[in-house]
Amino acid sequence: MGAGSNPVSDPIWYAERIYGDSNAVVASNTSVAIRPGGPGILCQAIVTATGTGTATFYDNPSAASGNIIFVIPASAALGTVYSIRMPVATGIFCVSATSGPALAISYL
Repeated sequence: MGAGSNPVSDPIWYAERIYGDSNAVVASNTSVAIRPGGPGILCQAIVTATGTGTATFYDNPSAASGNIIFVIPASAALGTVYSIRMPVATGIFCVSATSGPALAISYL
């Protein structure tokens, strides 16, 4: 899509920004570099297994530090879809705490 184009008239451009064009899986009690480096967008998170802990997303390519961009609360219901659409500057890193939820993630 060229500069000055109307993003609403380009359904693929629009859909990618809402739903993402890449995906990752986060298991309970793990730390995962979802987008290892560079700017991007955390688009959606879907709870695929419940847990009593939280899952925290950081604007960081490789560690649980820096700006927190989103937190999935403890005891999130199975199948809950979080439409996040939060831009990141350096990457996306997720920590699912002990007994945290398992997640399916989409991102750009």
